Amino acid sequence: MANTSNPSHAAQDAKNKAQGAASSAMDAVKGAASATMEKARDIGSAIGQRAEDAVSSMGSGIKSVGNYLEETDLRGMAQDFTNLIRRNPIPALLIGVGLGFLASMAFRR
Repeated sequence: MANTSNPSHAAQDAKNKAQGAASSAMDAVKGAASATMEKARDIGSAIGQRAEDAVSSMGSGIKSVGNYLEETDLRGMAQDFTNLIRRNPIPALLIGVGLGFLASMAFRR
């Protein structure tokens, strides 16, 4: 128990308790900040990895398109386009109607 008969001793005890509480609070804040920084690093690393994967995937897709364009002439592309429309007639029709609508809106103005 603290000695309350001496006011300076009581003040010193109160000061020590306040410093202990402040120190505990600072330790808790430092721990929370450290955990938050670690989470932020993990998230940043995950985002970086996904971005790297996406860029790699886009690069291989662009390379594939480049190879297709080099190896296929205009007739081959037309045949591939025709086959695509035959396999997917309803989406092709909807895309055609949408493009027609956009073209009519552009020419109307």
